[in-house]
Amino acid sequence: MLLYSLLLICGDIESNPGPGGTPDPLEKTLTIFHGNIRSLRNKLNYITDINEDFDIVFFTESHLDVNVPDLDISLFGFETPVQKDRNANGGGIIMYYKSLINIIRRVDLEHDEVEMTDSIPVVDKDTIPIDRGISDHDGTYVTINCGFTSSRTYKRKIWDYKNGDFDLMNQKVLRTNWEHLISDADNINVACTNFTNSLLGIASECIPTRS
Repeated sequence: MLLYSLLLICGDIESNPGPGGTPDPLEKTLTIFHGNIRSLRNKLNYITDINEDFDIVFFTESHLDVNVPDLDISLFGFETPVQKDRNANGGGIIMYYKSLINIIRRVDLEHDEVEMTDSIPVVDKDTIPIDRGISDHDGTYVTINCGFTSSRTYKRKIWDYKNGDFDLMNQKVLRTNWEHLISDADNINVACTNFTNSLLGIASECIPTRS
């Protein structure tokens, strides 16, 4: 009777609910930005604003060398940047990429004497005006179809109600001191947790489950 009353109070209940608030799968596109930064170290605020809108960001003319630690040029939400430095006076390229993207640098394919070009179909492309105090070139961006999407799988407990021992469950419910579970709690949140854990514990002992 207690279980029946609880179900009535709760209202609409799924017998085996799935994960709630499941986000939509990530889009199958990748956004990439390139800009000529003309010395990166004194323009980190601008870089932070740009990086929020793209998955991968390249900057040329980074003007960095081995004396600049990664911590000084790292950005929240992005992995440690990948860079190819020339010296502090000119040149250099740096790439930022978001933490959800898996990138492996192939140093074995980096050769100063070899230049390569490729043609990649894009979903969208355009230029972005950049303040001339930041760069004397406009930025460019492309959106490409990366051909896959990241999705998560979930494990959940399935309750086999058809094979449940509800006579045993009723006995356990009647023997449980529900009043003390609630009245001995310090606050309503603890009382709710005590009640929920006790009821689920009884259910787990009397109803078979599988994952």
